[in-house]
Amino acid sequence: MSSLKPLSDDVNQKEQQKVLSCQSFKDVLALHARYLEHHCGGKLSSIWLSYVDLVKILLNLVRASREGHWELHLSAIRQMIPWCFAYNNLNDARYLPAYISEMSHLSETHPDIYEYLKAGSLSVQLGERSPIGRVPVDQTCKETVNKDTQTAGGHQRIQPESRSSEQILFGCGVL
Repeated sequence: MSSLKPLSDDVNQKEQQKVLSCQSFKDVLALHARYLEHHCGGKLSSIWLSYVDLVKILLNLVRASREGHWELHLSAIRQMIPWCFAYNNLNDARYLPAYISEMSHLSETHPDIYEYLKAGSLSVQLGERSPIGRVPVDQTCKETVNKDTQTAGGHQRIQPESRSSEQILFGCGVL
């Protein structure tokens, strides 16, 4: 456990590689794999292991949006497609393969957009304090519109003649 302390203090590639190459870490992984082989054949354990897999995918999606990492985003979406079929989520099972197909060919069909997304523009950073505090663009637009249309009694309707609402909607790609 003492070999994990430097990793928790400063997360970087060098420390991660050092931990992954450590013999004690490899031993723990081997013991975990052996445990899974012998004790995880039941229905309940299968459900929990699939839950763990889904959480890993979700964490990768969150990480991709927080870091603006386009390739990780596509990888996580690819990993999610079989689960959509397995859990009978028909809309996602139908549309995610089409999304992956279009986004995988983005470098050929729209190279400027591909470079833009690959450069980290999958998400935006609202503040400068946190390097991982990025938020997906569509979520930022929704939050901005909601915040700017809120009154003391709740939300007000956006008036088309209002200059500020036009600027908000234009900035979010709605107009």
